[in-house]
Amino acid sequence: VFVALILFLTGFMTGVIPKNVINLAGLTEFGRLSAALIIFHMGTMINLSQLRQEWRTVVTTILSMIVAGVAIFAVTPLIGRENMLVSIPVINGGIVSTKLMVDAAMAKSFPIAAALGMILYAVQKFVGSLPASLFGLKEAEEILKEHRANKEARKLETKDEVVVEEPKAEVFSEKYSRYFTDFTCIAIAAFFAWMSSYFGKVTPINYSIWALLFGALVGYWGLAPAKILEKGKASGLLSMVLFATIIPSLAQVTLGQLAELGYVSLVVFTAVMLGLFLC
Repeated sequence: VFVALILFLTGFMTGVIPKNVINLAGLTEFGRLSAALIIFHMGTMINLSQLRQEWRTVVTTILSMIVAGVAIFAVTPLIGRENMLVSIPVINGGIVSTKLMVDAAMAKSFPIAAALGMILYAVQKFVGSLPASLFGLKEAEEILKEHRANKEARKLETKDEVVVEEPKAEVFSEKYSRYFTDFTCIAIAAFFAWMSSYFGKVTPINYSIWALLFGALVGYWGLAPAKILEKGKASGLLSMVLFATIIPSLAQVTLGQLAELGYVSLVVFTAVMLGLFLC
């Protein structure tokens, strides 16, 4: 993602790559269709039973998102309202939230805010990976130390235990898996993507929320296979197209605006990391 950012940014500024390259490639409309499909696919990957079991992780994640949002909101005087509104979902999300915010910013004629969304998405892995690794290793070392200290005691406690696994009921998608061909999987995803778009228009809830909800419910009830677009051999193509649709946000960036974007990005990342660390 970062390499793509640099290549397209350089290409647009030097004129080597035309600013409407995505449109010329015929990916603009395709990209608009792919978003709901990808989100529904992500929904089928959600394991509601596991979420209930790991509720502490869910709560911690929600709290972290709130802290990040509050931290960015606090630096609004330094970065501006438009940049703040774009940054919060991108920092807390991924490619889908980036597309939603980039599209919204471009529709409102805020090219700097749109480009900021793309830059934050491309750079955030560098910022987050180091502290995530450090604290992850720290936690792992504590767990390993505790495990070694209680190893013998745990052996005695579990010596005579017999674990009996209950047979797992076969769900619909597993029972009739041979009928879920590539085309069937894509058709199912397309149908629910259309349903999501429809409900997104007739209700105040964004289509992305509907798509995620439909995917989670269909996956939970076993009506369709998990990771449905992977089974349909289409997730890679659709993900690439979805990524392509946020690239035009870089086309309007000038050399003089890079310093402003760098400053805003630095303020956003600093605020988020400080907020998370303190909380």
